[in-house]
Amino acid sequence: MPRLLFARLPLDAVEERRIRKLAGARHAPADWIRRARIIVLSWDGLRVPAIAAALRCSHKAVCYRLAGFRRRGPGGAR
Repeated sequence: MPRLLFARLPLDAVEERRIRKLAGARHAPADWIRRARIIVLSWDGLRVPAIAAALRCSHKAVCYRLAGFRRRGPGGAR
């Protein structure tokens, strides 16, 4: 049975606000924005296939970013 992968919950309201703000940013590095969008979609309850379809990227990329966020926080998966 495949393991369900999701982003960990935010540590506090400041972290959540910062990541949600970055996910909606227009002037930031594209990889930071995509990473933030993956995390926010995971917080909103979407699973890996749905996130990959929404952002038009591979399942592997989504899994890599989510695992990095779980291990290293907002700056993970670099």
